[in-house]
Amino acid sequence: MAGRVGREFVWMSQGISSPPQWVTDLAFLPNTNVVWGSFGMENCSEQQTETIWKVCLSRNLTHQQGRNALYQAALRWELLRSKQFFYFIQADDSGELAFAPCDAEA
Repeated sequence: MAGRVGREFVWMSQGISSPPQWVTDLAFLPNTNVVWGSFGMENCSEQQTETIWKVCLSRNLTHQQGRNALYQAALRWELLRSKQFFYFIQADDSGELAFAPCDAEA
């Protein structure tokens, strides 16, 4: 188990190639990290930055198995950073989310 609990979210999504722009953009939000799994790229190689981790998935995985592999990658990331994520979010790559500024006074 990783050490202390942080305030960061981790978004997990998978798709046939590179992540769609909206998934990549999530990594630029404050306290937000992304684990992206690709199951269709030739010569796939794992890549990790401070806020995004791209993992290679087998083409033979079901959606559920891919989702479990992403969750395992996020747990490994917790160990590497010695801090737990506050919240895990699984999103389909085709389910684009839009974020609007929040007005606390509204």
